[in-house]
Amino acid sequence: VAAGGASTDAGLAAQGVEGARWEADEESGHLLGFGNASHVPSTLQRIASRRLEVARASVGAALPSEDFGPEIDVFSRLKRSEAVSIAAEFKRASPSKGSIAAGADVSRVAGEYAAAGASLISVLTEPEWFEGSLEDMAAARRAASLCAPERPAILRKDFIVHERQLAEAKAYGADAALLIVACLAKSRLFELVAECRRLGLEPLVEAHTEREMDLALESGARCVGVNNRNLHTFALDMDATRRLERRLPRDDRRRSLAFASLSGISTAADVAALGVDVDCVLVGEALMRSNDKAALIDELRLGVSRSAAGG
Repeated sequence: VAAGGASTDAGLAAQGVEGARWEADEESGHLLGFGNASHVPSTLQRIASRRLEVARASVGAALPSEDFGPEIDVFSRLKRSEAVSIAAEFKRASPSKGSIAAGADVSRVAGEYAAAGASLISVLTEPEWFEGSLEDMAAARRAASLCAPERPAILRKDFIVHERQLAEAKAYGADAALLIVACLAKSRLFELVAECRRLGLEPLVEAHTEREMDLALESGARCVGVNNRNLHTFALDMDATRRLERRLPRDDRRRSLAFASLSGISTAADVAALGVDVDCVLVGEALMRSNDKAALIDELRLGVSRSAAGG
């Protein structure tokens, strides 16, 4: 599995890649540093490499067999209303922000998210940089399941590069799994999307560049999203959602996609400022730091309609 991400044509040229074009290598040309023997792995690439190492070492180990109850249609959760759907994230830390909510109780937070009307709860399960765990995700699923009549979907947010991680996601209560194009070669992305389908997980495929979005769409995923943050440099570009939205089909196929904006959003005004029609926004740090998570979710969920978000 190749760990990495996309860079611009200018960036590729600076690295000395002949032609400096995405088409130079259909399989791996979008990966940061591809073709450059002196490339120093980014933080994203180091994390992905470590997660692959851990996943390979875990193959064959027994997984829990807890009955988490019926599956739900994640796609429908994200497309179900006139309001923008909210993906509320649980994370204690991140490489870009450091400690965010050390010691936060995942069951309590997930219960608040569910009661406030979040459509999806994203749970960081990476332990070294984000202080998460698979047990966090299982606890979030149990807490969300107490929300009647409809619970939010549960997303495993991690650096998924191996089938073992998808088996873990299913065993620990996930409905969906994040696949980051920036750390997956094309064929690997397609294999993991297929494995999600086999296991009954909804793949949410994340892109940050035009080339990555093209691959996300080509993978056949129904749920695609834009990370407004470059995971190699941590630079935030809130125009990324607007720019990549232009890659979406403009015919009836658009209705068969759930399109999400996945970073840098704290308020309803941020959603409106995206300037394009989004089905879902993911909010993490702002919610984790908030003293009134329900009020913030209400603002995000009810304060902006899809028509307003689309300008």
